[in-house]
Amino acid sequence: MGYPLDETFAASIPAGFASASGAGGVTPTYNSGQQAADLVFTQAQNHWRMLTVPASKDFWFEMDVEVVTLVYTPAHFGVWLADGTGVYQGILPSLVSSLSGCSAWNNTGIEAYYSTNYSDNAWAVATGRKRYRVDVKVHATLPYARATIKIDDVVIANFVQRMYANGSLIPGVFGYGCTLRIHQVKGDEPSDLGALQEIGVNPTLAPIGRRMMRSEVPPLTQVKLMPIIHSRNNLAPWGKYKIAGLVQIKGTPNYPVSRKVVLYDEQQGIPVAEQWSDAATGAYLFEQVREDRRYTVFTYDHEHNFRAVIADNIAPELKT
Repeated sequence: MGYPLDETFAASIPAGFASASGAGGVTPTYNSGQQAADLVFTQAQNHWRMLTVPASKDFWFEMDVEVVTLVYTPAHFGVWLADGTGVYQGILPSLVSSLSGCSAWNNTGIEAYYSTNYSDNAWAVATGRKRYRVDVKVHATLPYARATIKIDDVVIANFVQRMYANGSLIPGVFGYGCTLRIHQVKGDEPSDLGALQEIGVNPTLAPIGRRMMRSEVPPLTQVKLMPIIHSRNNLAPWGKYKIAGLVQIKGTPNYPVSRKVVLYDEQQGIPVAEQWSDAATGAYLFEQVREDRRYTVFTYDHEHNFRAVIADNIAPELKT
């Protein structure tokens, strides 16, 4: 067992090559006509975990993947990187809708610390086929990792991902409510990520929504990580709902201002997103929120001329 990995499924799915993990709803079938592995995934957090490679902190994994059918839309699949604690714990770089996302999972299947990049996923429909590659490098001692997603050798997303625990990772094919045809899987050590920089913290960082000046960029020497917020499904990156509003100071007429706006999930009692309202219009917009939740919006005046404004019991609206 070891890297490099290169399986083309020319004759079969080799015995002991991979196994169903996560929720376990993965059915692999050998397609002799296509010389490929057809993987049928139920609508749950399932992955086909590799058994022929060791756990590693610095590697890449690539699959030549074809979308056969989508029971759940939009397409949601990727590479699950498991650390061996339970059947879920690890990180998940994946595609969903027009986003590439990455999240942390604990050993009981709780998702947290979800971050996204916009990406062109128009190919991820029935008969669409691409080479999907993930490079990952875990910090030597701290619970975070760098990860990139490449489609046909083009980087479409970069992440610095918080983890539940520092550990070596084993790759697997993730799918949600779909059938994927895997024509080939490859992998090796190390990744293409090079030296892993530390995460810098600087109390004078520019606020969200304004580009930092060069003088404000912190030295990448000190590490300080926020604790994981247990926020499974607070936001739905594939969702079609939004919460929008304006931040204005009362006058004749009212005038827009840029202020910090925090979105708070009333059911779970935690903040789930924040941003700064637009200085020119006062507008803010939270997208991909869950339609079955109620939210509170907090607006803070960092100049301390006004007290915070709070609006509760807000129902998301359908995006138009």
